[in-house]
Amino acid sequence: MDGWHRLLTWRYYRRPVFVIGTGRSGTTVLLEALGSHPNLVAAWGEAPLIKDFGRLAEEYTSEGANGEFLRQTNWMSDRRYLAFLRKLAFETTFGADGGLMMRCRATAERLVKYHKASLHLSKTTHWCAKTFPDEQSFRGLRAIYPEAWFLWIVRNGLAVVSSRIRFKGFKALEFQKQCETWASSIEKYAYVRNTDRALELRHEDLVADPDVFFARVQEFLRVRQHQGPAQFAKSTLIHPLDQKTQAQADVKQALQDREAVWMQWSNEEKQTFRRICGPAMETMGYAIPF
Repeated sequence: MDGWHRLLTWRYYRRPVFVIGTGRSGTTVLLEALGSHPNLVAAWGEAPLIKDFGRLAEEYTSEGANGEFLRQTNWMSDRRYLAFLRKLAFETTFGADGGLMMRCRATAERLVKYHKASLHLSKTTHWCAKTFPDEQSFRGLRAIYPEAWFLWIVRNGLAVVSSRIRFKGFKALEFQKQCETWASSIEKYAYVRNTDRALELRHEDLVADPDVFFARVQEFLRVRQHQGPAQFAKSTLIHPLDQKTQAQADVKQALQDREAVWMQWSNEEKQTFRRICGPAMETMGYAIPF
């Protein structure tokens, strides 16, 4: 990133906040709520390539024969190579030229906010994106972005599987696969508990008290306390199953009114869930009521 593009993004270019978690766990509402904070700019949608750049960085910086081989065969300096991956991660998320060209599908509100943040060198201090790094990718992203923060949001496996089997993006998958996806995600992101750069969050806490939830998040990110994220989470129901996102909704009441879908599962499905998700449910402190 060169010239005035570097100037426009200097406050936050090296300070990403990565939202991680499995589908239907609250990753989208968390990401978009963060974008309601005046010091944070949130990407539109998902940024799956970021985890791959992290993996490349981890392989390159790792000790041992493979890392040494990669470094010896690379004609770029180590510093330049990591800077190149840093640039790729940012620009595949926000666009080229310092991210000034936001994706055309972004809403006008987000577009205006982003341009104001960039053109006026506002108080934006972090950029936020949703990606899915395993522990290897996490180590690489830490090499690329030493100032990165990670937010892992977890939701009860019963609720996740119930949502996934009805959500258009996942409902074609077999019930067993839905269970395996949630259970494996708990193991995949377990590294969060072993680093001070990541924060484990619970979806039920987000729903129960968004003010307390986001006060904790903002304290962790070391940004000033602001009501924007909590207000967004209280009033915006993101992709409720096969419906469009609902603004000006009573999110807490809407989720409380939902029927416990697992009560409609067959005995075979209940046994499958218990067999596959039981250990992960116990690890995360969730009870299985059947």
